[in-house]
Amino acid sequence: ASSDGSLTLRRVGLDDEGTYTCTANNTAGTDQARVQVLIQVPPVVEVPEPPYNSPLQERVANQRIAFPCPAKGLPKPVIRWLRNGHELTGNEPGLSIL
Repeated sequence: ASSDGSLTLRRVGLDDEGTYTCTANNTAGTDQARVQVLIQVPPVVEVPEPPYNSPLQERVANQRIAFPCPAKGLPKPVIRWLRNGHELTGNEPGLSIL
């Protein structure tokens, strides 16, 4: 806590989640205020291996190909796939999104 009573958390992380309570008291009485801190983590897509290690993927017609999307974050990120800038729904023929 600083001289004005404020609490500063530098570089907050998941361990900093919780309820913080500020209490003030003197000879006239006591008061308090609470704040709940929930930490969110921005999404990160970790793709150091095939098929993302090459920007161009060539396949023979009628072969199956799968592209994983190992995204992490808090809250859990929503994964969307786009082809040529258009969102894929998973209802397209021959295509599924898991």
